[in-house]
Amino acid sequence: MLRPFVWLALSIAISFSSFGQKKFEVVLSFPGTLSLTDLRIQIDNGLGRTTASYKITDNNQVVLSDFYYSRYAAIVISLPKSANGVHHNFFFVDEKHAKITFLPVVKDSSPLDRYVLTNAYDFRSERDKMEILLAEFAPEFYFMRFYDFHESIDMFAKDRNIDLIIVAPRYHSFYERLFKTQHTNKLIYQSKVPVLAVHE
Repeated sequence: MLRPFVWLALSIAISFSSFGQKKFEVVLSFPGTLSLTDLRIQIDNGLGRTTASYKITDNNQVVLSDFYYSRYAAIVISLPKSANGVHHNFFFVDEKHAKITFLPVVKDSSPLDRYVLTNAYDFRSERDKMEILLAEFAPEFYFMRFYDFHESIDMFAKDRNIDLIIVAPRYHSFYERLFKTQHTNKLIYQSKVPVLAVHE
């Protein structure tokens, strides 16, 4: 009786690990005139954020490849400004081979402001879509940097005196429901603020 149980448990674990772990690859291409000596890249793989190790090629390109465990991997790219401060931008990639090509800097613009995306998504365009969708409500958008999703939502709701949290949960497969934390359910049960779940 023990042998079939062990076999079932092992087959579920193997199936889940191959399903839950995905791999992305993205090529970052920068203009040759841009100095990348202080370039900093962070990757949020769904389990936490890490600083990426990378090598800059002769043609000012960086190739990143790593595993991620969420719908998208988030790439945070930062370059110090000449004065105090930092230029930064956020991008999202998935399993499709992606490329982010930064265009030459024009007067008074950030070196990370102008780019062409292939199989990648940027924070700004997604924010712009939400602004159009929610225009009558005057939305504001913030990037949460805490590791614990629920803690960051609770702190944000408390700090901003939020009346209602609206979430768009995604569909989870059988294995995800079995093994992974369902953030929407946890948020609904733990939040001190009412939560409205809407479908995409």
